This record gives sequence, structure tokens and C-alpha cells, in this order.
Amino acid sequence: MSYNAAMSAPPRRIPPSGLFSCASASSVHLQRGQRALDAQPGGRVEAVEDGPKARGLTHVHPKDVPLRDALTAVADPVRRAILRELAEPPDWTKACGTFDLPVTKATRSHHFAVLRAAGLIEQRDEGPRRLNRLRRPEFDEAFPGLLGSG
Repeated sequence: MSYNAAMSAPPRRIPPSGLFSCASASSVHLQRGQRALDAQPGGRVEAVEDGPKARGLTHVHPKDVPLRDALTAVADPVRRAILRELAEPPDWTKACGTFDLPVTKATRSHHFAVLRAAGLIEQRDEGPRRLNRLRRPEFDEAFPGLLGSG
């Protein structure tokens, strides 16, 4: 194969587990959100997410969250402010940048990640915006009364 042909060839998807050889990697089908490695021409390898809007988001169901993690998530006043703001509007209408928080963008991202890891919020990307949803029904089922009545 010539150099030009190799550079124009599509990348092969290789599961990170290393259980498949390079020859069989192109036939591996991934479930939405499953991580894989893209083998680029020239030997460059990068991690990618399968799915159209998955930019590295990991969502945990509240029933899989230990009580201690849930309590830690709601203990912080900035995170409680986020939860209060999410309780008001309809689901998927509040973008991360629209919250009135007294913290930097990096700290804001950290707080959203903690809430997501605790199963309190769900996020999805729509264009350049990351929209949020309070997972009250799921969280109330796992931890009755912890969020209060609103």
C-alpha cells in the first residue's frame, strides 16, 4: 500500500481492552457511549466515544450511587443553587452557562460533574450548549426525601 493510500484510509476502531487484534478491530460493533480507540494513519491513536452527542459524559443512575456520595453532592451550597435553579424550568431548557453562580467556569464544570456522578442531573449536548435535567424522580426513588419538596 502506498503512503498516499494509507493516509486516506479510514481509521480502524480498536477496543481499549486489547482483546481484539488489529485485523478484527474494524468488524467490532460498539454500543452507544462505549469507549474505543481510533487508530489513525501514521500510528496516532486517540480515544473516542461512539454516538453522535457523546462528548465524554458519564451518567450514573441514582440507585448505583452510595448514600455518602449523594449527601456530599447536596452538601455544597453552589451545587444546591444549581439544583434549585434546575427544579424550576422544564427539563432540557437550562444550559450550563445560564446559571448565576459566583464561581469560575472551571469550578462550575467541576460542580456539574459531581452532580452528574451522584446521579442528580443528566446532561446532553445540543450544538455548543450543554443542557441539563434534574433527575428528581429517579433520585427520589433511590433516596426518598433527600431533595425535599422543592
